[in-house]
Amino acid sequence: MTIAKAPAMGKPVVVLNVASLPEVVSGRRALVEPGNPEAIAEAIEMVYKGEIEDKGKRVFSWDECVQRYLKVYKGLKRYEL
Repeated sequence: MTIAKAPAMGKPVVVLNVASLPEVVSGRRALVEPGNPEAIAEAIEMVYKGEIEDKGKRVFSWDECVQRYLKVYKGLKRYEL
């Protein structure tokens, strides 16, 4: 399971705080700094114990996606192409 899919399925993940990984993963995640094995081990232990809390970000929704596209298309309808 990829790190992007796991939170959408309600699964917690341990993510290194590098590149775009923090932005890709929302919801239940433990964000750790690379090069710190103690922090990584602690985060894995938190996942195992069920101590990772939901960060409150919304999970992807097809309904919301469709509504946003419809809003854009309705806005474009005013213009002749």
